[in-house]
Amino acid sequence: SGTQSITLGQSGNQFGTLKFTGNTVSIAQSTSMAILTGSASGVAAIPGSASLSSGGSISIVNVGGQVSFGGTASMFATGTITLPKLISAAGTITVNAAGTKDLSALSLSSDLGGFTPVNLGTGAYSAPQP
Repeated sequence: SGTQSITLGQSGNQFGTLKFTGNTVSIAQSTSMAILTGSASGVAAIPGSASLSSGGSISIVNVGGQVSFGGTASMFATGTITLPKLISAAGTITVNAAGTKDLSALSLSSDLGGFTPVNLGTGAYSAPQP
C-alpha cells in the first residue's frame, strides 16, 4: 500500500506467508504467520507502527533483504516467535507469546537500533545480543 496503512484484523484470516509494505500495519490471522523479508512498516521516513497477531507462531522467511520496522512493532502469538538476523527496527519491539520468544540472533545495537525489546507472555525468552 505504499505509504498508506494496512488493516487486516478479521480473526479468521489465514494468509500463512505474507509480505507487507505500508505506513501503519495491523495484521491478525488465526494460523501461523511467516513474514517474508522485504516487508516494511513505517515507510518513506514516516515512523509508522506494526501490530502482528498470530493464532500460531510468527517467523521470518528469508527471500533476500530484511523486515524493516520504521517505528514500534508489537507481535503476539499463541505459539512461538522466532526473529532471525533479518530485522531492522527504528523503535521498540514488543514480543508476547505463550511459547518461546527467540531474539538471540539479533543485535541490540545494530538490528534493533539500541531499543531493548519488551518481553511479555509466559514463554521462555532468548534476548538479543549486545
